[in-house]
Amino acid sequence: MVAVMGPSGCGKTTLLNCLSSIDEFSGGEVWISGQRISKMNDNQKTDFRALKMGFIFQNYNLLPVLRCVENVELPLLVRGENPKVARQRALDVLEAVGLHDEAMKKPAELSGGQQQRVSIARALVNDPDIVFGDEPTGNLDSETTREVIDLMKRLHKEKHLTFIIVTHDSTVGNSTERVLVMRNGQILKSFKPAGM
Repeated sequence: MVAVMGPSGCGKTTLLNCLSSIDEFSGGEVWISGQRISKMNDNQKTDFRALKMGFIFQNYNLLPVLRCVENVELPLLVRGENPKVARQRALDVLEAVGLHDEAMKKPAELSGGQQQRVSIARALVNDPDIVFGDEPTGNLDSETTREVIDLMKRLHKEKHLTFIIVTHDSTVGNSTERVLVMRNGQILKSFKPAGM
C-alpha cells in the first residue's frame, strides 16, 4: 500500500494516470504484472486496464439508475463475461466489503461511505493485480475515512492487492506502508510511516 501525497497541482493524479496507462509518458518505464506498459498499443492498454487494474475515485462514479450489484458487475459485462457469472462475482465482492444486504439498492439509498464501498467492490470485481485510488476518502468524514482505509488494508492483507492511493489526508498516508511526497512534478522523498 503506497500513498502519494503533496500539494494540489504537484502531479499526483498525473503520476497515477501514467502508472495506469491512461496518460502517455515520455521517459521511464512502468511494469505491472510483468507487463511493460509502454510497449502496448491503445487497445492492449484498454484490455490490460480492464483485466488487471481497479480504480476508486473521490466521487464514486456510480451510475445512479443502476442498483449496487449492477454497478459492480458492469465492468465484467462490458468485457463479455457471462451475466450469471458476473452477477455472482458482484455479489461475492459486495459481501467482501460488507454490503451484501444493500446489493439491490440504488446509490442514492446509501450513505457516502457505503457508496465508496460499492466503488471499491467495483474496483475489485475483475480480481485486479493493482488498485489505483484518486482521493478515495476525499468526500468522507473522518470516521468513514477510517472504515474505508481499514477495509483497503484488510483487502491488501487478505488478497495481496497492491494499492496506490493519491491523498491530501495525512491520516490516510500514515495508514499505508510507504508514502511518496511530491512537489512540482517530482518525488521529493519516500518514507515508511511511523508505526508501520
